[in-house]
Amino acid sequence: MSGIKIYEATSIEQIERHILPWEELIQHQLDDDIFTTPHFLVPLVRYYPLDPYRFVFIYHEAGSSGNIMICAAAFSLFKRYKKIPLLHFSSLKHGHIASFHPSIHRKYAELAIQRLLDWLEESGNVHLIFWREIYEDSNFYGILKQEFKKRSWPFLQRSFQRAIMTKSSRPDDYVTSQVHPKKLKELRRQKRLLQKIGEVKYYVSSDVPASTELLDKFFRLEASGWKGDTGTALLCHSNERGFFSSMVANLVATNRAFFMVLSLNDRPIAMQCNFLMGSTLFGYKVAYDPEMRRYSPGILLEIEFMRYFQGHSDFQRADSCSMPGSYIESYWKERRTLVNIVFPANCIGRYFISAVRICIKAKQAVEQFFRKAKKLKSDFRRDLRYFGTIKALLTLIYKITYKIIPFHIEYFYLNRLDRLGREDRSPLPKRNTTIRWATVEDSRFISAMPYWDSNPNLPGQRFDQGHRCFMLHDKSKVLCFIWVARELSRCCPYLSLKKNTIYEYDIYVHPSYRGKRLIYLVSSHLYRAVGSEGIENSVRTISWTNWASIRQEGRMGSQFDGWVLTLGRDLLSLGSRRFFSRSLKKSSVIGIEKLPLGLAQK
Repeated sequence: MSGIKIYEATSIEQIERHILPWEELIQHQLDDDIFTTPHFLVPLVRYYPLDPYRFVFIYHEAGSSGNIMICAAAFSLFKRYKKIPLLHFSSLKHGHIASFHPSIHRKYAELAIQRLLDWLEESGNVHLIFWREIYEDSNFYGILKQEFKKRSWPFLQRSFQRAIMTKSSRPDDYVTSQVHPKKLKELRRQKRLLQKIGEVKYYVSSDVPASTELLDKFFRLEASGWKGDTGTALLCHSNERGFFSSMVANLVATNRAFFMVLSLNDRPIAMQCNFLMGSTLFGYKVAYDPEMRRYSPGILLEIEFMRYFQGHSDFQRADSCSMPGSYIESYWKERRTLVNIVFPANCIGRYFISAVRICIKAKQAVEQFFRKAKKLKSDFRRDLRYFGTIKALLTLIYKITYKIIPFHIEYFYLNRLDRLGREDRSPLPKRNTTIRWATVEDSRFISAMPYWDSNPNLPGQRFDQGHRCFMLHDKSKVLCFIWVARELSRCCPYLSLKKNTIYEYDIYVHPSYRGKRLIYLVSSHLYRAVGSEGIENSVRTISWTNWASIRQEGRMGSQFDGWVLTLGRDLLSLGSRRFFSRSLKKSSVIGIEKLPLGLAQK
């Protein structure tokens, strides 16, 4: 292709011919990734017997500037994909690699990715491409998905999360905001015990002369622990030691690696080897003295690393390079999503991915069916225990029928506030609880209720429509809420009463506080609050199979005032004549043309 040259390399000698332009490329790299630099990959290829690999270097003719490398990527060739005989390329896989974004020139990003995909598509009998550990919010992944859309390529992806750390607006308070106070207190106690033994120091070293000495200390410190006992320490294998020494020397020489040390009487008891690429730090390896484990030297060093990161303006993000479930997740609370992605290189790959997507959807449908069946069984047993056989069967039939013909039957209960005059003197369920009107700022607490599976933006939308929410809450969560509307606009077939009437809907109690009369308590305060605003009536809508709430309404002295049946999404509404005739007489806003399509005698 005019202006583009592509070179393949399958040996270390061929790779070394491209190191100088590769080093220039990483100065303009699209995404910060230390694991795709020549300082890391060249020692890896030299010291490890990798699977058949292939490096791809793409150059662009930039006029007087000569040829500029715009892409460098590495792949391994495998004959099977998950035991299926499909030849495929996979991004270079090794235990030392924590993420793998190809080196892409940011100025020529789209061109480089297009030519890389063209090369993959034309690479012989390869059926699939498997790319591992790409950040979902990376620039590379965004452009890659755009190219898939242009080419109409199907793809599969699986995501997972990794602990990260970002710059805080309050760096001095970052550690206290991320780590549990009890844990911080224990770490301070352990540090005081260390200080009683000798002089405790933290220091950072990135000097080339000092790196060799620190590297030897790191090897010995790591080998003295459980890794040495299991034979997985770097010092136990010559190729591991050679790779790590060469890689760290390369990165230290370019100011991209440094050691962080916790010493006791000038003897290291915990060490970290960290990498730097752009504005991103990579926490690569940690070692500690097992004889000092009762003082948690490794954790003390992690806490100091958090302070060090927050105190430097050059750093914007720190990557833990850890697997899901690592101990570091207890201290680094932020997460970043990575994806493994599979896409086709020819028509066989397209057919395979399409078939896999169909199988995944079928599996999800079956799992969802059994989940719902299990919940129906659990709900039936609960209703059978509390409400008897007939009501339990009616509820079960209604839930099953609703899946085929969506319909709602709701009862109306009328409360005349001037006749109630009740004063609930039951105590609040716990200390530091408050009953009040919710505000827009409380939407996130309402969405965090265990039952809330709707749109998390729905509370805010209701507030925008003029609805109100009366709630009981403590410092951390909402215990009970009642949504209130002056006009029941969310239920179109209902006729409104006079404007001195409120409608109550979406009433819920936190599962941990059920059976403690919270609805009665919150309702009493609600009626007193709206009564002071001139409200005379309250209409509450309850599903006809909500036996517990119907029983509660009877205990509260509410008056049954009618029912309504809605088929589909407001396609047909049938209601009791008593309710609608009264509503029509008292309504000041709804005319005769707004009547439902049919009326039934109560």
